[in-house]
Amino acid sequence: KLLDSQTQAQQKNRGVWSQCTSADDIALSVSGDVQIQLQWANVMLDRGDKTTVALQTESNAMCVMALPYDVNPITAILGPLNADADGNIQFQWYVPSTIDPGDWPYTVTCTLGKRTGAYRNILQVFLPH
Repeated sequence: KLLDSQTQAQQKNRGVWSQCTSADDIALSVSGDVQIQLQWANVMLDRGDKTTVALQTESNAMCVMALPYDVNPITAILGPLNADADGNIQFQWYVPSTIDPGDWPYTVTCTLGKRTGAYRNILQVFLPH
């Protein structure tokens, strides 16, 4: 469920920002034997914003996030992080200040023993108003 992004932008007094609280609203794909669900994410961002993607997976799964930003070009790898006993995990980072506006895909891959799962989605980067 996307919150009213205009209201959020007014609160931040710049750009467009929104949060998502349902994987069904924005998931591009989920695959594999390890279950991964989006719990919460900032999905529309300005350059330089600190952002968070919170996921639920299996207890103690090890997860990494790949962000293929087209800056230099680079692929940022976050993690590995281990999910807690309830399967909760959060990735936090700053959106590069030099990134071009647009849709930027990301992939979270979680492994538990010999089983693996992947969650793919996008972040939308806007120029500040």
